[in-house]
Amino acid sequence: MKLVNNLCVLLALLFVTTTAQAQLSVGGGLGYGLDIEELAIQARGVYGINDQFRGEADFNYYLEGTEGFSYWEFNLNANYMITNTGGFDIYALAGLNFFHFNIDLGPFGNSSDTDTGLNIGGGAEMGLTDSVKLFGEAKFALGGAEQLFLAVGALFNL
Repeated sequence: MKLVNNLCVLLALLFVTTTAQAQLSVGGGLGYGLDIEELAIQARGVYGINDQFRGEADFNYYLEGTEGFSYWEFNLNANYMITNTGGFDIYALAGLNFFHFNIDLGPFGNSSDTDTGLNIGGGAEMGLTDSVKLFGEAKFALGGAEQLFLAVGALFNL
């Protein structure tokens, strides 16, 4: 029983330590998909797990340039911080890409599909203040959308 109690205390301390280091940032920006040649509006959330690793989720809604087509994508990425000074930081990323498109076929209805792929890429952040950062990111979706996506925007620490 003492072993169980010690493990519970150890897990609680580990959770408190991880939670104390964790930081949540939210924000958004603009992106561009080079294959579909569309501008996108992005919403983003970043959760700092520790000094080296972060989790990132973003949703990109592509503005319609071609009549009858609509696109959106959702990405779940892990970031590895190459530099983490708070001033100018660089990171590598890898994760999952869920790309959805819909085609309006007029009187024949709609057709839609969702493709799944893997993301690889990287980005940089520049701290403006303690609570605001600008970011730039490039990632390539392997499989699924098969495109390079470029994004810029701002993140706000909560």
